[in-house]
Amino acid sequence: MSKIVYALLLPIFLMPLSALAQNNKMYVMEGIGTTVIEISKGYNTTTFYDSFWNFDSDFKYGIPQGCQSNHHINLLRWVTKKALNMEKHLLSKSTFIRSVQCEKSLYLHKKRPFLRDRLAPEQLAKFRRGTKLGIVAQHLFPGGIDVRPHSYHQYTKKLLETQEVINSQSHNVIYEAGFQYDRLLVFLDILSKEEGHWIGYEVKSALKISDTFLLDAAFQYYVITNSGLPLKDFQIIYINKDYTFDGTMNLKALFIKESVLDRILPLQSFVKKKVEEGKATLQLEKSPPIEPGAQCTNPYPCDFIGHCWKKIPKEQWPQVSYSGEEFYHFVEDILKLATTEDKS
Repeated sequence: MSKIVYALLLPIFLMPLSALAQNNKMYVMEGIGTTVIEISKGYNTTTFYDSFWNFDSDFKYGIPQGCQSNHHINLLRWVTKKALNMEKHLLSKSTFIRSVQCEKSLYLHKKRPFLRDRLAPEQLAKFRRGTKLGIVAQHLFPGGIDVRPHSYHQYTKKLLETQEVINSQSHNVIYEAGFQYDRLLVFLDILSKEEGHWIGYEVKSALKISDTFLLDAAFQYYVITNSGLPLKDFQIIYINKDYTFDGTMNLKALFIKESVLDRILPLQSFVKKKVEEGKATLQLEKSPPIEPGAQCTNPYPCDFIGHCWKKIPKEQWPQVSYSGEEFYHFVEDILKLATTEDKS
């Protein structure tokens, strides 16, 4: 490969993806399953399909025609990595909710994570219960494929995998389907195709739908539909407060599925506004000057209370409580029974 070729390729890393796709025949579509790279400078025109998630192994679809040397192959890998890294997400659903609660918390979370308070064991247990309950709810939609990322290094892989499943129509149910739009990232608990239409489901470890859950759902709907996938409906799955155990697990009685589409559609303009505000916050050189207040614990306890309240007498700090232990024991019983039935 000549230095001229490198010179021709170098400008693509300074362009946005839209310009890159138009001017350099390099198509990297956000969230689309197969990325096609056509490079015709210096050797035969090549259409290159890469599995992306294992750059150190052979390509999933073999060595591209025209790439007779490792030099060519390594260049293509390098181009692909650079292009994908250009679109790293800025906000996820959790950081979006954080930004709505407090933009200073968002800034510290992204820019000063070392200032974070140590996570309370009760909060960690709550997170784990929510994750496990989501897996239990998957049994309401059997036969699906799980594309859950196991680390942030797998985000790109799972975004591509999601779109491969959708485009190939190989499964009608996808667990943890990934979507990205405008540098916003979501992984939806359950995506189900029913009567030819896709429906999104978000699972919550709760007994009712809160305003925060609606905002969470609105953000996910915003990202998914703007990424190119129409959703006929969006529902929240939560626990039936009247459910009683009878010795076996009855998932249809345990969970309530409730459509929230009519409540999240009016929130789309608000989501867009808060997204832009959150992005602007992340461009600041210093954290925004927001004084400690009620937002530090509403709707969730912030993990920067120790930093933001450090100049205030500790006896005046907000008291963080983890109430609802009876409900948590109920959830634990559900999880234990579900685990037992899975093993039997």
